[in-house]
Amino acid sequence: MRTLLLVVAMSLVACQSSGNGGNASTSSTTSALENHTLGTGQSVSLPDRSTLTYVRVVADSRCRPDVQCIRAGDADIEFKWTPVAGNPLTTALNSDPRNQQNAPNSARFGRWQVVLKGLDWEEPPRATLTISQAD
Repeated sequence: MRTLLLVVAMSLVACQSSGNGGNASTSSTTSALENHTLGTGQSVSLPDRSTLTYVRVVADSRCRPDVQCIRAGDADIEFKWTPVAGNPLTTALNSDPRNQQNAPNSARFGRWQVVLKGLDWEEPPRATLTISQAD
């Protein structure tokens, strides 16, 4: 319990926001079990000093809310995880957790589990992620 409190306290001290709004080069720091919304080119710094970057929209066939579609569609978003030491890892996450055909909606990067929770309707869309420490 003491270790958990120490980790939470250190994470709160380490958390910061760039305050740049939609600037494509912004970066923020996270602690475990946090939601983050990133735009294309934006990164989040993780407590182990690795970074996760929203690289690009690979494909987007989602049906907009104001349009009637036969199929809801989905989107693939590319992310790059850069560890402090070692080679970067790039993968695509899918906006539909039921669609495992092309890309999953979650991935493990080192000791971090990243889940794509949603995309907004901006152009290009901003991605909301949940980042937690993997088991």
